[in-house]
Amino acid sequence: SSVGTWALDYSDWEYCFVLEGRFYIQPEGGERVEFSAGDTFVLEPGFKGTLEVVERTRKWYVFHNR
Repeated sequence: SSVGTWALDYSDWEYCFVLEGRFYIQPEGGERVEFSAGDTFVLEPGFKGTLEVVERTRKWYVFHNR
């Protein structure tokens, strides 16, 4: 992903492993969390928030439909 900011609105599960880069995810009404190389996380269906990529990012990811 290139540098920028995007709205997130998930209807599926997403598992991610960050290979390189740095970014922030901020859930609606929540605190911003930083992620970088080596981090893993899961976004659940119904998650809404903002993704802010501050360094070009690469990740492995898996989507799972409900």
